[in-house]
Parts: sequence; structure tokens; C-alpha cells
Amino acid sequence: MKVKKAASIPKDNSIDDEVLPEGWTLTKLDFAGQWLTGGTPSRSKPEFFNGTIPWVKITDLNDGIVYSTEDKISELGLQNSAAKLLPVGTICVGIYGSIGKIGILGTQAATNQACGNCIVDETKVNPKFLYYYIISQRRNLLSHGRGGTQANINNKILRDWPLPLPPLSEQQRIVARVEALLTHVNTVREKLIQESLIMKRFRQAVLAAACSARLTEGWREKNPYIEPAAVLLENIFVRRENKKRDHLKKVQPLNDELDDLPDNWIWTQIGFITESMKNGVYKEPKYYNEDGFPCLRMYNIEDGNIIWKNIKHMDLTDNEIETYRLKQNDILINRVNSRELVGKSALITEKIEPCVFESKNIRLRMYSSEINSQYVVYWLQVNAQKFFNLNAQQTVGMASINQDQIASMPIPLPPLVEQHEIVHRVMTLFERADAFDREVTFASQRCERLTQAVLRRAFRGELVERDTDIWGSTKKG
Repeated sequence: MKVKKAASIPKDNSIDDEVLPEGWTLTKLDFAGQWLTGGTPSRSKPEFFNGTIPWVKITDLNDGIVYSTEDKISELGLQNSAAKLLPVGTICVGIYGSIGKIGILGTQAATNQACGNCIVDETKVNPKFLYYYIISQRRNLLSHGRGGTQANINNKILRDWPLPLPPLSEQQRIVARVEALLTHVNTVREKLIQESLIMKRFRQAVLAAACSARLTEGWREKNPYIEPAAVLLENIFVRRENKKRDHLKKVQPLNDELDDLPDNWIWTQIGFITESMKNGVYKEPKYYNEDGFPCLRMYNIEDGNIIWKNIKHMDLTDNEIETYRLKQNDILINRVNSRELVGKSALITEKIEPCVFESKNIRLRMYSSEINSQYVVYWLQVNAQKFFNLNAQQTVGMASINQDQIASMPIPLPPLVEQHEIVHRVMTLFERADAFDREVTFASQRCERLTQAVLRRAFRGELVERDTDIWGSTKKG
């Protein structure tokens, strides 16, 4: 059987040094159809948005059929931007941030500039064949990404990407075979996604029970004679007396609509149990370099934890390091972000390397003898978003909160020994959830490996028999 060497495929492509089956040809993705980029109407023109035209962003690409989008633009927005109305069946590929994320339009839509879009020429290429091929190339496309926090490729890289192409009839059989093989894998994958969602809801339920006193209800029955939380506030008041506390100057009084609490619990406000609050350090870009002191940004706060990734470093004086250095049991709260993310928080643990925090965050340092900082973070995880959504100041695309608003936030305070018990029980339950998540992750990785194995074989021509060349002549083999 004659074969055609795929010699011009890039060195980091998964089919490098492979040979093409007889009847296949090596072309480019540009051959598959008309490639178009999208655009974003001016955000300063409200009339360009909230129209009837679905407007696809990266977050709308679901590795499947896209029937609806988070945002819509108006006809006026379409006419006054680089966005284009694309037909049903257009394949949209992420080229900025989530490179290689993909979707097939199930409705007419436009996209922003983070998508490369192919209106497939179905006389040459089966759309599903192209769709699965791009999925098989995702890792290789990602390796071509350039840029900082958000890696990207341009539309030319996508159009010039090599495409090993069999005849149409064989493309159709490959698609049918791939979908048959992936049916069971996708069923398992969907179940794993559901399991992950169940674990997410489980964690939310645990935190809600912890902060509403339900998690330790039985424990209180067995431990009725403990020092009430009111004593903690009295101790804090004594320590605070005659000391200047700026974050208490504008604390708003508690209202009368708070839920009832168990005996020995008491409502207070975060400001009254916080020894100090401080905004982070601000430095111009020229002070950032690889040899500086590590600095946590808003991106490093996630789901109540510090995520040590993409850490920036600053040139700081010894005095600045001492002033802004984070200590164990400090709480970091994000004060500037999108409205749905502002107010996210995390605890600084002994596992966190020495670091400072940048100006879009606020550090809370609790009265450690009376307050378990982890309990406060649990409360913030459950209630901060709702509270700060009501209080945050909104600017264009961003929301912000300040120390006064944080200090005014109500919090139910249990006795110290019960705070410790709550934290212990939450951690125990979360450890079990984490173990389950690790099993789900392992199973998901197996599904991904199986998917990639199927796709590799498919685009090497190893799944079906071959019978025609690209121009339609018959070749048995």
C-alpha cells in the first residue's frame, strides 16, 4: 500500500513522523471552510447589548452544541463591531485563554474576538470530523500559546494548522466509529461531572450547617456548661480599650432581623473581633520582577484557600516586607473584583510560604485568643457574597468593598471551644469529600486518556477500512 509521509507537520504535533494512509491528503485547517474571527461591541454603548443575537464567549463553549449564551448583543452592536452573524453548524474554537475549547453553533450567533470560527465547507469536510480532530489537537494548540496570564494563539496559526484528510465517505465512517466508541466514555464522564456537583453541594451544605449552629447541635447537648461567647467579647473589649482601632470608626449597628441563636452564642460584627485590618501594598509595574518578594493577588484566593500559582514578585524594602507580611491565621479578603467574586476570602496557614499581599486585598488579623480564624473564613464563604453584593460599590466592570463594610458584617459567634469543634468537624467532612474528589479526578483522567487514544487512532486511519481518495476514485485496501 502506498503511503504519504506527513513531513510538513510541526515537530510538536501528535502525528509528527506518522504516515498518511492511502487516499488521504495533508492539508490545512484553512481548507475546511471559511475562517472568521469575532468582535466585541463598545461597552460604553448600552444600546449595543441586551439584544436578541446570541454572543458567544469562551465561557459559552462547552465541547458540544451551543444553543444559548450568557450575553446577547443587538443588531446595532453587530453592525458597529467586528462581530459577524454566523450560521448554525459553525465550529467555534477558543484562541485566547482556554485555547482549543470548542463548540458547534446550534443557533445563529456572533462571537467575541477570543474565538476562531469556521463555516465548514461540507463538500470537502464533515463538520463532526473537523470537530473531533480539533479536540485531538487541543494540547498541541495549547503549546503554541503565547502571552502572560492568558495565553493565546492567532487565527492564522489556527488556519495554518495541519489537517490529515481522508475522503468524505471515510470521514463519515470515522465520525460514526468515534462516536460509537466514545458513547460509553461520555456516559461515565457525565456521571463524574454529576458526582463533582454533588460534592460541591455537599461542601456548601456542611458550611451552612456549621455557621447556623446545626452541625454541633448534638455536641452542645453533651457539653452544656461551657463559657459563653459573650465572655469572649468582654475579653476582647478589655484588650481593645484605650487602643486606636480605625476599622471601628464607621461600623453600622446590627439590625433586628438576625436569626435566633443557641444559648451561649451571640451576634457580633467582624470589626469587633478583628484586631487589625490593612489594605495591601501597591507598587508600579517597574517594581515587579522574578527576584522580588512573593506577593499574593486576588487570583490566588479560591474556594476559601490560597492557591500558590502564578505568583508575582515585588521589589520591597525591609520595612515594607515587615508591614505587609502575612502571618499564620491571617485572613485575606479580596476587595476589588467582579461583583460575583468580590469578598472572596482565604486563611493563611503554616503551609503558605513567606509572602505579602497586594492592594486589591485586605488583611484581617483576629484576636487569636478568642477567635478561631478558620471559623470566620467559613462564615465568609457562606455569607460574604450576598452581604457584599448589597454593599459593594460598582464601577465599570468592577465592584469594590472597604474596611468599614467588612467591619460591619454580622457574624454569629459561638464559644471558643465550639468554634474549634466546628472547624474540626468541617475539616473531617471536607477530608472525606477531598478523598472522593481525588477518585473522581483519577477516573476523569482515565476517561480523557481513553478519549485521546480513540482520537489518535481515528486520525491515523486505524479505526475504519479505507476505500476512496479525496477526489472520489475508488481504492480497495
